Amino acid sequence: MIFNRGVIATVAMTLSACATHARPVSSIFIRQGKPTISYDVSKFQDNATDASTERALVTFKVKDYDAWKKVFDGDQQDRINAGMTTRGINVDINDPNKVTLVMVITDTKKTEDFMHTKELKHRMDSAGVVDAPDVFFYHVVKQY
Repeated sequence: MIFNRGVIATVAMTLSACATHARPVSSIFIRQGKPTISYDVSKFQDNATDASTERALVTFKVKDYDAWKKVFDGDQQDRINAGMTTRGINVDINDPNKVTLVMVITDTKKTEDFMHTKELKHRMDSAGVVDAPDVFFYHVVKQY
């Protein structure tokens, strides 16, 4: 997995409230090197307010979104135990098998430890994840 720490230097903007989960979301993040720009469709969005302002974007490719989602849904309690709560699931508008998760992080150490376990690697393989996830940790400065 690739871990990036930093502050979002530009804007992550939601082009719509995504209440229908059918409108694209545009995200622009500047890190060291080349900016990453993606246009995503929100498959799931949870607007609950969280006390934690730590977040992670986890981006990866899967062989089949529906097969991956079944495995992902079955692992919710393990993610919660690892200090992570899913707040968004997005897919690339041009590639429905490129997934980006928006995660609330309540315990960074637990989350990083969990991301390095053999069990998670095995689950990812069985779910059809085809490349190493790109993990970007960030801190929410202001919530609207």
